[in-house]
Amino acid sequence: IAQSTALPIILYNVPSRTGLELTTGALYPLAQVENIVAIKEASADVSKLENKMSEFKDAFYFYSGCDELILPAYSLGSHGVISAAANVIPREISTLCALFEGNKVKEATSLALELAPIIRELFAEVNPIPVKCALNLMGMCENELRLPLTPSSRREQIKKILQL
Repeated sequence: IAQSTALPIILYNVPSRTGLELTTGALYPLAQVENIVAIKEASADVSKLENKMSEFKDAFYFYSGCDELILPAYSLGSHGVISAAANVIPREISTLCALFEGNKVKEATSLALELAPIIRELFAEVNPIPVKCALNLMGMCENELRLPLTPSSRREQIKKILQL
């Protein structure tokens, strides 16, 4: 697929959705494809991210795909986050990234800990169910989901955590 376009490609490693892990062995041939430029690492395992980053730091940019691991990923040298929570709390996620990138690690850590309950709630069910529910509560979209997804059973908890 990457060889059929000149566009830059980001690989997504999201085992919780695919049931498969993008292993380091699979990355070796992909690192040779010029326009595969980055990886969204959403395995939720910092040691896997560390292993891949140490092996392929010169081949790919790395982005955290787990909102709860933004700071650990940054501390290993990731280039940012591809965030689901940013759909709901964009200013806060942007500020968190800017603080870390500005070497304000203590402030970034404090904000990450403050955001942790919201992020946990946004992932208490299969994504995008809680995110869509939160956006609906905020008046930003309808709460329509395609099957097999169903509306959130945690609507009141989401409303409470977002103080709506």
